[in-house]
Amino acid sequence: MLSGLLLSGILLAASGKAAPAAVNPKLSFTSISNAAAAPSAITFSASNPTGSPVVAGSSSVVVSWTTTGTFLGSWNLAVSAPASFSSCPWIPVSAVTVSCGSVTGGSGGTCGGSAALTTGAAQIASGTEGLLVATNYSVSLNFTLQDSWKYIASTSCSLSVSYTITAN
Repeated sequence: MLSGLLLSGILLAASGKAAPAAVNPKLSFTSISNAAAAPSAITFSASNPTGSPVVAGSSSVVVSWTTTGTFLGSWNLAVSAPASFSSCPWIPVSAVTVSCGSVTGGSGGTCGGSAALTTGAAQIASGTEGLLVATNYSVSLNFTLQDSWKYIASTSCSLSVSYTITAN
């Protein structure tokens, strides 16, 4: 993914003389590759809301990617969900909360606060890209189903979540 190219330099005034540039020069040509999420779908299982619902098989999802051609830009990871669980339509996606557990790669990577899933993208982590080298990133996310008798899930309640990685 090519995030953009911004070159800023000297502007010519109407008189033909150089005028100072309005923006500091910045060259940005970040490429994102090897993006993956494991597991790809989240499956909830809970038969008794007095216990804690958990993600079946794993308590987290790891989203990873690589950037190249960076010039100390920033990256963001956002999460969104479909309008409903395809296998359990009685459970709204807003009953699922996502939180960031850890960030590795680049510098200054931070987790955002937890958020209820929606169809709109919620930024969950961000950081600073490496400098002109291929840099690997990994973000660990935790998903929790709201504890309620209304949302009793079975092992067939799975949800495919979308992850949006931006870098510039």
